Amino acid sequence: MVSRTLLPVKAFVFLEIFPFCVVFNENLTITNIGNSLQAVMPTVVGKRIPEVFDLSKPMVECSWKS
Repeated sequence: MVSRTLLPVKAFVFLEIFPFCVVFNENLTITNIGNSLQAVMPTVVGKRIPEVFDLSKPMVECSWKS
């Protein structure tokens, strides 16, 4: 089971530390992206991961369970 405790850092700090991170929910909808990724892909928030990225490896279905 996944622990839902909060991180000890604020979200904006996390996004600065990891400028190319992608944060998504269980529906694979992108909820936030890092600062550098925001500069090159400003319209991806709100889209689903499979609409924006192609998973090439590992060869598994792009789903929350995998």
